Amino acid sequence: NRIDAWLHALDTASLGRHRDTLEVQVHAGTARVMAQVTIRAGQAAPTGEPRRLARLHTDAPVIAALGDRWIVRSADGAHTLGVAEVAWPFIDPQGLRGPAHADLLARLASCAPAEWLATALGELPAGMPAAHFQAAWALRDEALPPILQRADAIPCGRGASLMLIDRRRLVRVQDQLLQATERWHAEHPESVGLDWRDALAQVSRADRRFYAGEALARLQSEGALHRNGDSIFRPGHIPAPSADDERFRLRVLPLLSERRSRSVHELSELLELPVDTVRVQLARLALQGLAVAVTPQRFIAVTQMRSLADCALDAARAGSLHAAEFSRRTGIGRNLSIDVLEFFDRIRFTRRVGNRRIVINAHALSAALNVTHVSEPT
Repeated sequence: NRIDAWLHALDTASLGRHRDTLEVQVHAGTARVMAQVTIRAGQAAPTGEPRRLARLHTDAPVIAALGDRWIVRSADGAHTLGVAEVAWPFIDPQGLRGPAHADLLARLASCAPAEWLATALGELPAGMPAAHFQAAWALRDEALPPILQRADAIPCGRGASLMLIDRRRLVRVQDQLLQATERWHAEHPESVGLDWRDALAQVSRADRRFYAGEALARLQSEGALHRNGDSIFRPGHIPAPSADDERFRLRVLPLLSERRSRSVHELSELLELPVDTVRVQLARLALQGLAVAVTPQRFIAVTQMRSLADCALDAARAGSLHAAEFSRRTGIGRNLSIDVLEFFDRIRFTRRVGNRRIVINAHALSAALNVTHVSEPT
């Protein structure tokens, strides 16, 4: 175990300078274990108090709770050196190191559980495992919810990975991401969205490690933000067509409307453009409601996709919506037929039942593509 503790009345001169270690005996209740003690750096204790913050590294596991007091003796047990009061009974400092961790512990001294948790979550970059907090304060399950409410803490995750995080920090980061995205849309209407790295620059350094990702995940689940690759954008945002978009559209849409679907690499060769450029431009067409990404490698024009959906409806009414019949009706080939039918399944337009499919929502295509208000330019 690695445990941080306040050492009272310990002869710290015998420990030498910072990071020198001393072998000691620790008497924790009825247990006696050997440990290495090291004075930690930083502002260890309020001025005038005869105590220092130290790291105890015990040779055997020890059950520790905040405020536990242990007798510390010399390695041979002949001399009592002082008392160790548990200050941080966790295996690691949850992302804080050195003076920052020591300063936090100095401010947490003599706090009640709710105040302790609120202060800690305000400093820790990635929250705190709920099991650690509960064990540190020896709390029963029923005592935890009111403490979380008073500390304005919320759970994140589930089971053994359940974390406690600061709700106010999370809301602040969510607001920062939303405001940064809105500003980006106003200043760059032709852009797909705000690059995630640029979005992180709008968040404080302490919140980038965990809170930014958690804030984005929650905003996505609420439908307040969407993500496409490294770009984030507000719902309903359609990139304004640029001159490059118009030139690319005129060249590529006829190819995407053909029965034979070409992969991104085939389009790159035909258009004599780099593959990455073609990917970006196709993604922009999809966001503008002109193309559909059936797979990451194959795009189809929306007009062609609507024709394929009509064929699927006709086949379903005849009770024969399966890959072979769909391929025969559309003439697009078996492999592409399977890709299109699986795309229909993903957007809940169809559902597979055995070897055939049934239509479960005839309006799913327009809803999934969000293109009912977008018309193709002429």
